[in-house]
Amino acid sequence: MKINIRSVFAITALFAAAISQATSVALFADGSENPAFDYLSNRGYDVKYVTDEDIASGYAGKFDVLFYARSTASFGSDLSEKATAQVKEAFRGNSVALFDDLTDIFIDKYDGYDVAGQLLENSINYAAKTKGIVGEFRGAGWLVEQGYIKGESGYGSYSESYNPHYNVQPDHEVMKGIDKEYKYSDSVDYTWITKGISKENVLAYDVNGNVSVAYGTTQAVPEPMSMLVIAGGVAGLLRRRKNAK
Repeated sequence: MKINIRSVFAITALFAAAISQATSVALFADGSENPAFDYLSNRGYDVKYVTDEDIASGYAGKFDVLFYARSTASFGSDLSEKATAQVKEAFRGNSVALFDDLTDIFIDKYDGYDVAGQLLENSINYAAKTKGIVGEFRGAGWLVEQGYIKGESGYGSYSESYNPHYNVQPDHEVMKGIDKEYKYSDSVDYTWITKGISKENVLAYDVNGNVSVAYGTTQAVPEPMSMLVIAGGVAGLLRRRKNAK
């Protein structure tokens, strides 16, 4: 049997192109591990763990989306000031806040029947289109605190197991394919409490009226140096227009 070398190269090139087009996800998990890593990797995403130092150095900015989660054993931690500044510089696209402890559902063997998988993928895809951020639990609260989603962030709260959640914007890209009333398969549900989030930014509530999912397109205020660069660019444009008259 003769092997066509050109065909081999063509197949290899197509395979390499498919890999290169995979959505790249920088996953922050308090310097530890998160079960969503394996889930997303198995679904074809190019996922890498990043630390606070990686984010602060600008390395995470090379990825399509930042997934701000936590280690399974923690409630999550804040990013350092330097890392926060780098996030605001690198990730200016859509943001999705998943206020439930969504990723715990992927622990051990995940059978794929839970709505959490669809919700997580929808969120990652939506944010990645515009180089944005997905925050889970404490990470979702951080998005509110930093102004990506307008409102106030509070604290984590215990909720009874298998409580229903309500999809209030089923036509939104993040909520596509999610039933109007849905439940997670996890036996324990924690929610990061918020208040003051505009109804137009809320995608889902839990049975207690807490926000489960929200999104934002409003970007956090750039750092002072960024504002100077922007101001300088505008001033230069105005000078050029004046000289052209």
